[in-house]
Amino acid sequence: TCLPNHALALAACGSLVDDACTNPDTCDGVGACLPNHALVSAVCGSQVDDACTNPDTCDGAGACLPNHALASAVCGSQVDNDCTNPDTCDGAGVCQANHAQALDACGSPADDDCTNADQCNAAGVCLSNDEANGSACTDGSCTLGECIENQPVGCPRDVVTQVPFNTSWSSVGSPDLFDGECDTANSADHALTFTAPSAGTYRFGAVGLQGDEPDEIGIDADSVLTVAVGACAGPGAAQLGCNDDIAQNVNSDSQLDLPLGAGDTVTVYVGELGEPGGGTGTLSITLLP
Repeated sequence: TCLPNHALALAACGSLVDDACTNPDTCDGVGACLPNHALVSAVCGSQVDDACTNPDTCDGAGACLPNHALASAVCGSQVDNDCTNPDTCDGAGVCQANHAQALDACGSPADDDCTNADQCNAAGVCLSNDEANGSACTDGSCTLGECIENQPVGCPRDVVTQVPFNTSWSSVGSPDLFDGECDTANSADHALTFTAPSAGTYRFGAVGLQGDEPDEIGIDADSVLTVAVGACAGPGAAQLGCNDDIAQNVNSDSQLDLPLGAGDTVTVYVGELGEPGGGTGTLSITLLP
């Protein structure tokens, strides 16, 4: 008698792959090697579930298949304007932004002394294209894209309406805009306008950066601070206060506390004492408790 010599059922054979969609092949006890694939739709792979993809599933033949949304399927932001179109899926599970290119036209097309046509920034945002505050315009200077008649050129560099406020100042190359009682004549000024958001006492503080000359390294620059009434009202505006040194011969930073009413507008002038060429530093405005 001729007897078959089949391997026992479940003996290893064939593929030894062992993952979410298949287990190693085994013998059936009657001479056949059987695959042990997971059922169709069994969970495997990535379980990300969003607008552009669903969790991966097995195909019943041992492979793990992604379940991505079709290309151009809707996802993410649906903002639709000059600088961006609604987001869409890329067919590979990723939601893609559809922004306009940088410098594409958007918003206001105004083009005059103080502003240029608005442009997109390649991140979906329409940016105003104003000339720098304080830039010269016909019979005045620019503030937030508007030409203010009779306003001195170089004023303001910043327009501030909220506190706390911190910025860097530089009077290098700027004109002498205001000669306060604490300042010296012909000193360059960095100027900003400040409108108090509420009534209270505001602290204005200016620090000068260290000198860049060989004999000045390690010495704090001597900042000087002046506050005058109005928004860039010129050298004839009334001075509200000024300060050169917080502590004479001890601290050459300048600091000034002034009570202001809600909506009061002042101009802050800061520079380096006795330096016609100007200086640099930091400027802060805070509301005292």
